[in-house]
Amino acid sequence: MAPVKLLLLLLIKMERTKRRNLRQRIVALVVQRKRFLLRCSLILSFLIQCYETVESSRTRSCRRYRRNMGFWEMAWKTYNDSRFKKTFRVSRRTFEYILQNIRHDILKEVVTELPISPECRLAICLYRLGRGDYLYTIAELFGRGVATVHRVVEEVCDAIIKNLWKESVQSISQQMNRSSLKQWSTWKTCGNSPVVGVLWMAATFLFSALQEVYMLVRSIITSRIFSQ
Repeated sequence: MAPVKLLLLLLIKMERTKRRNLRQRIVALVVQRKRFLLRCSLILSFLIQCYETVESSRTRSCRRYRRNMGFWEMAWKTYNDSRFKKTFRVSRRTFEYILQNIRHDILKEVVTELPISPECRLAICLYRLGRGDYLYTIAELFGRGVATVHRVVEEVCDAIIKNLWKESVQSISQQMNRSSLKQWSTWKTCGNSPVVGVLWMAATFLFSALQEVYMLVRSIITSRIFSQ
């Protein structure tokens, strides 16, 4: 009887040991699965954070609304010469000539995002001066802020006056001088009185001076008042 009892006790002990080992294995497997899921969640959260960082770097953080940015690209790429001139009041050739002379003054460096291109800056200024629309309307059309449009118009006007004022005014003055000399020679060859010729030349030079003053005042008004 005693050997049977010992045998039963030994079997019970072995079964308990087996169950204990099985329970430990199950617990170890559960802990391993939990650690795996935790690592996967950490990796997934890290990837989501990296994606959000990339997306936030593509758009300006100070902008609350998404704006329409396609008008200028459409106008520059798809408009023909007549429609381009009707929209911006200058031909493409004149647009490129002005841009070539003022590009170095309106080109901006990259700080936190890509700045407004010189072509778009000049287009904003010409659209404002040529049509006289409200700053809010131009801002909605070009996809920029109202304050940005105001600053762009001022900067481009200053650049145009700085780089093209002397050349444009001198060419007009030279044309007026040549025309006045031609008229003086006409008066002289026709045998008219020299006094009339002198008066005619004085009036011509006075008109030229008044025209230069008018252009100066117009440029000042264009750069300071129209851009407000």
